[in-house]
Amino acid sequence: MIFLTKIDPDCAVIFEHRSLLRINSSIYSYIPVISDFNNDNHVDIALTNAMIPGIVVLLGYGNGSFSSGIQTTMLYWHPFQNLIVADMNNDGKVDILFVDAYYKRICVIFGNGDGRFNPVPIMTFYLLIGEISTLPVVADFNNDQYLDIVFIEDLTDTIYLFTGVGDGSFLNNGIILVESDSYLTAVGVHDFNNDGYEDIATIDMKYRNMALYLGYGNGSFRRSENIFTGGALYPDQMSFADFNNDNFLDIFITYSGNELRLLLGYGNSTFTRKDLIRYNGSYENVVISINDLNKDGHLDITIGRISPYDIYILYGDGYGNFWTQIAFSTSVQGNLTWSGVADFNNDGYEDILTIGTLSGIMNILLNTKNCNSN
Repeated sequence: MIFLTKIDPDCAVIFEHRSLLRINSSIYSYIPVISDFNNDNHVDIALTNAMIPGIVVLLGYGNGSFSSGIQTTMLYWHPFQNLIVADMNNDGKVDILFVDAYYKRICVIFGNGDGRFNPVPIMTFYLLIGEISTLPVVADFNNDQYLDIVFIEDLTDTIYLFTGVGDGSFLNNGIILVESDSYLTAVGVHDFNNDGYEDIATIDMKYRNMALYLGYGNGSFRRSENIFTGGALYPDQMSFADFNNDNFLDIFITYSGNELRLLLGYGNSTFTRKDLIRYNGSYENVVISINDLNKDGHLDITIGRISPYDIYILYGDGYGNFWTQIAFSTSVQGNLTWSGVADFNNDGYEDILTIGTLSGIMNILLNTKNCNSN
């Protein structure tokens, strides 16, 4: 078991706490999203609004600051959550997909390319017994150049695939598989066996494993063997990237508690487990991003830990090993703070943004590029 220790300071990024601003207090965001919503090559932020059904877009100026916000008030009178950014109709403009759990609808609002959206959503009813229990994932599973959506229904642990038709609506193609007597906590999409087709992965917390559904490129799948994630620990989330520079996809697992683990891939949908990584203390972990923060050619992992909310950076060495740095710490208890990573000031280095979703306070941590490469 590996206990993370502080990294050599010569290799740790120094962040400048550039600004502390307060956005409109009426904004309450379930899951903010980051993208370029007005096609000016600057990173923007979109949030939901608690008082008026709609989307608020904070336009970035490319220097780490943002506008006061552009409001799109939708003709849709029920709160929504789980924002997903994608170009759903292939017009080169960023759209937003969200789920209305109350009325059981998948909705798409089309972007105008200026930070505003069409106020009338395109809706697809999914009419399931339970709720969508995890953040849905969009990808093109049948190679028709339109994005499809896959999600999990909680009561029966059923994996559903809805095929997109390019106008913001979906066809219910049915069930990929029913994992009865399971507890599925996450769904992810990637090409795990290097055949050029998108595959699906799920996390089963009850049986402490992952399952892969290998795609044929036509919207159908075959189930592979389970991937055991290790011991008596209960996995809850997963992220994908090549952490050891062998051109094969690896899987980073977070567990319910303070443990982490890396599964190294062989490019054929099989994996081997690395030693367990553990923090001191009892916290929940949420992966914020995977990128190369210190520009040493190796992928790093940015993690948010709740109670209180801290941001940790796990610096990779290119062999699947990590060292840690605390980049941001608050006294906020619970998971009422959201974070994202992007280049907010266009200097070629990734920065960190945190938003207190109840307080409306934004903290911008600019990457000062003060790091010596290995």
